[in-house]
Amino acid sequence: LYVADGDPGVQVFDITDPADPKPLGEHLGARSANLSVMGDFMYVAAGADGLVIRYTYAPQPKGSLYFSANPGVGGDTFRCAIGGLPGLRVGVERSSDLLHWENWMDLILPSTPLDLERPIEPTEPAQFFRATIR
Repeated sequence: LYVADGDPGVQVFDITDPADPKPLGEHLGARSANLSVMGDFMYVAAGADGLVIRYTYAPQPKGSLYFSANPGVGGDTFRCAIGGLPGLRVGVERSSDLLHWENWMDLILPSTPLDLERPIEPTEPAQFFRATIR
């Protein structure tokens, strides 16, 4: 069961026994107003963060990883915030088609969230970003 839970994000529950739902994890990093699940993907209406696309089968253990990406003013800068458990190894990848991903950077999370940004060239194709635990 996937629950759009406002500011915390999306909560994920195992409802094999509907009388006793068990929390599995969460997808944090963007406000979740509504969501739709199709196949292996969850499409989340995330307010100012726009449309967030996530894998349904990979919720993160509670509190382990936070990733929020926002374009800059005028769309000329990519900005993201990454946080979670200190010492966690995280890879940030990018794609222009959501099928082929390339590594953008590898991180070991410090005790406070990281704010990252990079310029976006006007001729650069659309870019999508994701963070995964390594």
